[in-house]
Amino acid sequence: MKNKFIAVACAICLFGYSLPTQADIPANYYSSANNTSSTNDALRIALYSIINSHTIIGYSSLPEQVYAAPISPSDFNNGPNNTLEDIYSSQPYKSTDGGASATQCGTGWNKEHSFPKSWFGDASPMMSDAFHIYPTDIRMNSARSNYPYGDLPAKPKNCDIGYGKGGSAAYTSDGVGTTIFDPGDAGYKGDLARTYFYMLTCYRNKNLAQTAEAQVMVAYANSVSEFTPYSVSLLMKWHREDPVSSKERIRNDAIYVHQGNRNPFIDYPCLAEYMWGDSTTKSVDFSKLVSSYDASFTDQGCPCETPGAPIVNTPTYTEGLTAGGNIASTGDAAITENGIEWSNTSGFSNGAGTKIVANPTATTTGAFTVDISSLTTPGTYYFKAYATNSIGTSYSAQSSFTIIDPAQVGLGPNLVMGTLVTNDIAFGASNSKELFIKISNVTSDITITLTNNNNGNYKFATGNTTTITLTAAEATAGKKITLTRDGGTNGATLTISGNGVNKVHNIGGN
Repeated sequence: MKNKFIAVACAICLFGYSLPTQADIPANYYSSANNTSSTNDALRIALYSIINSHTIIGYSSLPEQVYAAPISPSDFNNGPNNTLEDIYSSQPYKSTDGGASATQCGTGWNKEHSFPKSWFGDASPMMSDAFHIYPTDIRMNSARSNYPYGDLPAKPKNCDIGYGKGGSAAYTSDGVGTTIFDPGDAGYKGDLARTYFYMLTCYRNKNLAQTAEAQVMVAYANSVSEFTPYSVSLLMKWHREDPVSSKERIRNDAIYVHQGNRNPFIDYPCLAEYMWGDSTTKSVDFSKLVSSYDASFTDQGCPCETPGAPIVNTPTYTEGLTAGGNIASTGDAAITENGIEWSNTSGFSNGAGTKIVANPTATTTGAFTVDISSLTTPGTYYFKAYATNSIGTSYSAQSSFTIIDPAQVGLGPNLVMGTLVTNDIAFGASNSKELFIKISNVTSDITITLTNNNNGNYKFATGNTTTITLTAAEATAGKKITLTRDGGTNGATLTISGNGVNKVHNIGGN
């Protein structure tokens, strides 16, 4: 099987070329492909735009350290076997063992176009693209020829040291047979599948099906190359069974330094599912995709996406009574807690506020509120709605409310009010403002009166009157009162009195 070693820093120097250490995906490299899907081939077109423009180096100038990449984290020619790794055989080779021909297996290696060059007419830039060029035993390379890939479990190997096998097999539903090549069980089938995914993405606009052998795997129509159903079935099987290894990541990074582009299907293996697998109708969210470079990716491949936290938005506030938000998505796990966090500091960090937890906990999407009547100290309160599941906690944008009326001094009743009515009520009886009044420690009625109301323009909507009486129970619980204005330019005075309370507020006119 393929070596799946842990990459460490190494300096691999040969002919003046230094292979980079394992890196990571550059920030925002795939941002232009985010939120695209395979509908109308949009995802593949977006990836094509990212990776197609790259440095083209002549075929004969390709350094072995780039397309071969070491099987050992030590120096290129000083590993355990002084080797580079052949994808079709178990023979260890030194860089100096390269050659053009060989009479038998195990006597030399050369460069293999895993995507045969005859399939695209030996054209540039495909001819020298390092992503599909691998070191192979010369005789095994010859045995592969230009044949399409496939599985031949019952066929014998081409030579004692080889993994590869050639022979005839049916490859379409009508039973037509052709000669195919099986790269064997050395653990490179997933690598080759991801190589083919890259080629059909990077060169989607090139004719990659110029021979009969090519047309087993690739079709070309309307100036676009596509996989045949046979290819999709075979390559997705190989891709799923043989996940990305450390060696692939090292090779991907080396080619990126050398060539200036990356293989998206090594960076994000599950992109293949969005293009040819079980997620073709879904849009890609790169913030949730699991990268093969993530610590959570341990050579086992999918799950494709990091399970999501809830989505919370639209913070809401009802004066003096409640605050809350809307759970747009519960995420990929059940909600375990929701509510608001508040602070007297604008822009407070998520998690740094004081929580008021909803009871009961939300179980579905939709709006929720919590009781904020305990917040009685005058001042401006900034708050965010939040929801938590086993994956994480998400927050809404910040909103705010203000308690502006000071509490009564001493041991008497305490008055708590929301935002006061001012002259922002337009003309017209249908225009109104809500006022919330809550008074603690009262034992008798409270009277709310509009005076100095010269033209009688201001009235309480309840009973169309200028006086309202609250019972002690209503005042203690808190009550919303609607004030209307039907014209005029004069203001009025709003007085709250009774049971030791005496608060006077001027309501301005125009």
